Amino acid sequence: MQIFNKIFLSALLAGVVAGLVLAGLQHITVVPMILEAETYETSGADEGNTAHEEKEAWAPEDGTERTFFT
Repeated sequence: MQIFNKIFLSALLAGVVAGLVLAGLQHITVVPMILEAETYETSGADEGNTAHEEKEAWAPEDGTERTFFT
């Protein structure tokens, strides 16, 4: 049973470390692309082209809320 516990804890630690590394990598590489793409969405180039009024779509606030929902 002691060997199983060592293997389990090693696998758990490796999974946590890998998850943290990949989450950090995603935050560094993907989030800037998303923020740049949002500039095109909010540029207003197509305002006035619809026949009906629409409410503004929900979007997370900048900062922690945006990071959490991304």
